[in-house]
Amino acid sequence: RWKANQLNHESVIPPVNPLQGRPQILNPDQTHDLLTLLAEAPEMYLDEIMDWVALYQPVS
Repeated sequence: RWKANQLNHESVIPPVNPLQGRPQILNPDQTHDLLTLLAEAPEMYLDEIMDWVALYQPVS
């Protein structure tokens, strides 16, 4: 396997898969809104953030 990686990727370590991990629940606009909210109110607790997401960001 390492020989194939060396030939294909010029390294014995294959590149990282960019699709690795869980898919995001929030779209980019919703993520931006959430980050803006946290910049304006960094003292929010996790339960308050979850309530805001549930009320103001419809997740499909």
